Amino acid sequence: MTIPEITSRYLSPGELFRVSFHILRLRYLVIVGIVIAFNAPIDVLLSFLPDGENIFLLPAAGLLASILRLPVPIVIALVVEGWMCGETVSGSEALEKAVSKWIGATWVHILQSLAILFGFVLLVVPGIIIAVYYLFSIQAVALRGERGKSALGYSSSLVGWQWWRVFGIFLVIFLFTGVPTLAAYQLWYGPENTAIVRMLPHAINYILSPFAMVAMTILFLNMDYLKNGPPGDEPEEPVV
Repeated sequence: MTIPEITSRYLSPGELFRVSFHILRLRYLVIVGIVIAFNAPIDVLLSFLPDGENIFLLPAAGLLASILRLPVPIVIALVVEGWMCGETVSGSEALEKAVSKWIGATWVHILQSLAILFGFVLLVVPGIIIAVYYLFSIQAVALRGERGKSALGYSSSLVGWQWWRVFGIFLVIFLFTGVPTLAAYQLWYGPENTAIVRMLPHAINYILSPFAMVAMTILFLNMDYLKNGPPGDEPEEPVV
């Protein structure tokens, strides 16, 4: 599927998943390689955290880990849109761009997390609503150069009236990738297991999460191209 096709209509879930699998198969080494390169060292370090009742250490470590992982979805977004535009973006090229966007993405991630947390504190439902509206904030940073609140606004305006459609597609992606991963953590991540066994859930995550990130990027591009046009597709100025 090319840009002309993805800009002609909203993709069905089947088309979205087919394109995502196709891109993941073609760029598997780059995409999975960046996932493992960033996530594996972080997960190994997190495994040394003591199992205790410290209510501040684990959330702080989780937030720091999520910030350190941010280059991963940025790299994947750059690789995916490059493929859509007929360009082969190398891993090193995408990583260099991702590092340059890291600080901006961190600020967006913090704002997004605070907004979602505030929604969940009020009631669970507002948190879910906010989370769906802000699903594409990192893609807005990675691919459209948005920053801060403007990245959140870009994502929110893109979702707009399609909230239920986006939520439904995200739910299917989560059922396919998130549920098996969570189940693996429940089975094998207990302190009674050996370090090798406790790494098995991470390995499953490294296999499944790339598909989720590719699919969410394709969903973003499909909606963004239909709303705003492909990159570089600027409207012609009227002749005076």
